Amino acid sequence: MKGLNLESWCRDAIENFKFKPFDISLRLVSSKSEANEGVANIPLAVWSFEQAFPISWELAAIGYEKNEFTIETLTLKYRNFYKTL
Repeated sequence: MKGLNLESWCRDAIENFKFKPFDISLRLVSSKSEANEGVANIPLAVWSFEQAFPISWELAAIGYEKNEFTIETLTLKYRNFYKTL
C-alpha cells in the first residue's frame, strides 16, 4: 500500500464503496524479553492475504479511567490466505 494511508483505504471501501484490493502480509513479531535476549521484532508467524480489502473497522470502547489499551478490529475480505511462517 505504498503511498496509501490505511485509514483512507478503509474509509474508501467502507463508506464510499470504492474497493482497492491489495496483497497483504500480516506479521506477528516478538517483543523485547529475556527469552530472546532483548531482541525485538523477530517474526513469530506471517500470514499472506491475496486481493484483500476492508469490509468493517471497529474501535472498542475506551476505558479512560482504567488506563486500558484500545482495541481496533479490521475485518478483511480476501481471495485466498496462507501461513508463510
